Formats: sequence, structure tokens, C-alpha cells
Amino acid sequence: MKTKIIQNCLAAVVLLIATLNPVRASGAAYVVGLSPNYNQPQRTEVFQNVLTFILETSEPGDAITICDALNQKLVASFSIPEGRLFQANARARAQRLATPLAALKQFLVADRSYPPVLVNAVALPQFLDFAATQLRRPGESLRVVVLASPLYVDVSGNGACTMLSAFPSDANLMATPDQSVFGCALKKAILSGVTVHLAYLNTPFLNEYHQERVSRFWVLYCQQTSGCLSSWCADPILAFRRAKENIQQPCIEAQLDLADRTIELRQVSRRSVLAARTVTNEVGRLNTTTVLPSVTTIAVTPAPSNAAANPEANRSASAVASASAPGVFEPAKLAEAFPVKPAAKSFGVGIAWSASVDLDIWVQPYPAAAELSFHNTNSPQGRYLLDWRSGNLGLDYEYVLLNPDQNVDLSRIGCWVNYYSGKVTPVRGIVVVHYEGRAYQGEFTLNAPGGNQAADRDRRQQSRCWVQLDVAAIVRSGQAIQTANNSR
Repeated sequence: MKTKIIQNCLAAVVLLIATLNPVRASGAAYVVGLSPNYNQPQRTEVFQNVLTFILETSEPGDAITICDALNQKLVASFSIPEGRLFQANARARAQRLATPLAALKQFLVADRSYPPVLVNAVALPQFLDFAATQLRRPGESLRVVVLASPLYVDVSGNGACTMLSAFPSDANLMATPDQSVFGCALKKAILSGVTVHLAYLNTPFLNEYHQERVSRFWVLYCQQTSGCLSSWCADPILAFRRAKENIQQPCIEAQLDLADRTIELRQVSRRSVLAARTVTNEVGRLNTTTVLPSVTTIAVTPAPSNAAANPEANRSASAVASASAPGVFEPAKLAEAFPVKPAAKSFGVGIAWSASVDLDIWVQPYPAAAELSFHNTNSPQGRYLLDWRSGNLGLDYEYVLLNPDQNVDLSRIGCWVNYYSGKVTPVRGIVVVHYEGRAYQGEFTLNAPGGNQAADRDRRQQSRCWVQLDVAAIVRSGQAIQTANNSR
């Protein structure tokens, strides 16, 4: 009888322990990379977001390692305690994890002196290597969250490698580590089982082109080392949420350019891309050319009042025959290079040219709306993107996108091209219009002897430095270009 009573008591104790500490599978392994060089508002933001993840968002059993991702040093390690008490109880977690929380706070609040180029900086290649090889058990999957700038800066003192105004060529990825800091040739499997979630906070990319080039590069870097860049955003909350959900798809699709053999950083200026050779893109991009290719196009007809007011201002482009000579660009290929895929309920218009001059597109969605240009890049109606200051044919388009909620009336859209600077005459270019899921293409010509920096924009109808693009005529007069992006 006494033995049975003891057995019953032991069973009750085991049941109580099981209730307080339920058996569960091992939690997820996280590594969080921080910069030691946040400014004061960012310190507070980063600390709050990391604290929320540790005390509220993560699950019991999770292991979280916090690192100085610039210097590859451990800051603090957290093992989220298991049991119902810690399931949704920030206070209980904070009490249990008081020591590592104090280390995290000390790291983030410490005042440090650093050069301005190192604000938010981390050494991303070295940090990812460190996390994958030193901070996880063999064969363990790892979720890496980085809250810092993705713009690599050389901290050796010579400033030889910096992405603050540049992006690396694909050849860097095929190099060995002694040839390039981004070389992946000897570490093809180092990030196997690693997913990366990067929140770049308010990193000052020079323009959207620079941001797109940098994101593409890091996607390829992770791919070449068997990992995955799954999140690319400005919001730490989103990065942590996607890490918890274990999103394992690349944030964008990209393919390595095996023909890119020059190890270099390709410079980007605030208004343009200055590239010594072809810029690689993930889809639909073409080599640059010094001569405008012969293509089948729709004539761009200026308004009748324009020609009547000034016969010399008649700058319409003639329709030309389809070319069959080897090496020319087909209309479909030029339309495919447009950076945004045609979509239903969308309107976009972009220009490309080959001469070493600066042209600018100006778009007014309707007569009462603000005109979108490099002077005014955002409005309630849309956005102006990618201001080029030299020939961009085959690389990209300087373009304007209207917001999907706009009720587009092609007859009311005002679209102009200005000859901003340069001395080439005449200047010919391509215009692509995206409307209701299809792409349409035309040409334009500017016969001015040189640019005028848009000085006469209030008198553009009488100026040879301006040409009006009739987007309604382009859509009305021609068949949609069939491309990989918009074939039906």
C-alpha cells in the first residue's frame, strides 16, 4: 500500500514537471548581426526591435546570438527558457535573461568614435562566414538577421573597397578570397542551411538603381555560397518576422553573369550610372551600343500647334523598317530591358538613347497634376526613377511610373524629353510605353546643337531642346511588342 502511494506521488510530480516544462523539439537558431556604429536614434530603434524579438516574438527553446558584425565579436547569447511561464511573458524572460540583456544594452549605448563612412557599417562577407562556421552546430540550420548597412566599406584604412557609391561586378563572386573580399570560389558551401534577412534601416543609397544593384549582388553572393538572402527591407520588424516564419525563398530572382570577367567596383553617381563596361542585370538586359540600332517603331508625332508655331521644332521620328542584319536589337529585346514588367492597371513610360549626352523625361499625368521629372521625383500620381546622364541604351530606361490607382487617360498625359546637356546633334532615342499589360515602342529625335539644362521649360513648344512624345499615338498606332514579359 505504501509503495503504491509513493508511486502515485512520483507520477504526480512527473506530471507537474511535464506541465511546467513540456517536451518540445529544439528551437530555432538565430544570429543577429549589429553594427557598433549606430547614431543615437538608430541605437534606440535597434535596441527596441531586438529586445522585442527576444522577450516577445521568439519561441521558448530558441537560441539567439548577438554579434558585432563589423568586428566579428560576440555580444551576448540568449537561450529562451522553455515552459509555459516563458511562453508569452516578457517580464519572466527579462528576469531570467538579465545578464545577457545587460551586455546587449551596454554594447548599443556605448559611445564610440568612428569616421562618417562607417555609420551603420558591418563587414557582411566576413560576418556571414563567421556566423556559418563559428556560431552553429554542424549541420544546423541558421537564420541570420542583419540590422545594418549592406554597403561594404573597407576598414583596413586604405579605402580600396567601398560600396557607398558603387556595386561589385559579378566577376568578384567567381574570384578567390585573395583576389576579392567578395570571392566565393573556395567557399561554395559555406552558407549551406543559412537564410539571411537584412534590414538596411535608412542606408543612403544614391538612387533606386544603386539599391537594386546592391540587393542583386548580395542575393548572388548568398547563392554562390549555397545560402539564401530571403529578406531585403528597411524595417527590422519585417526582417525578424520573416526570419521567425523561416522564409527561405530569395527576395529577388538573379542569375550570375558568367561572361563578366573584370573584378571591379562599378561606380554610380547620384543622377546616373557611370560604368566602364556593360552593367549586368538579372533579366532582359542588353549590351550597350554606341550607335542607335535600327528597329521597327511607331512614329512619334508632335502636337500640330507645335509644328505650326515653329517649323524647325518639328522633331518627330520616322517609322523605320524592321532590321534583319546580324547584331541589331529587336524591339522586343529593347522593351524587355524596361526595368518594370507590364502589368494590368499600370502605366509607365521610359526613354533610352546611345549618345554620350544627358536627356531627361518629363511627365504630367494630366493638366492639373504636378509634372514628374528629376526636379520632382514623387507625387500623389506617381514616381520618376533612374535619372541617367549619359547613354543608357541596352542598360536601362529613364522612366516614370504612375500609381496603380490612377485612372489613366492617354490623351491627357503630357510627356516631353529635354536635351539637358551635351554637344551631339542630332540625338535619337527610344521610347517604351507600358499600358494595360502591354509594351509599345517608338522613336524620337532632338535636332538642337546642344543641351540647355531645361532653362526654357516654360517655352518648350518653341524650343529645339524639347520634343513632345504622343503616348496616345504610340499606343493607338502600333501593335504591342511581344516580349518574354508580356506575351499573351
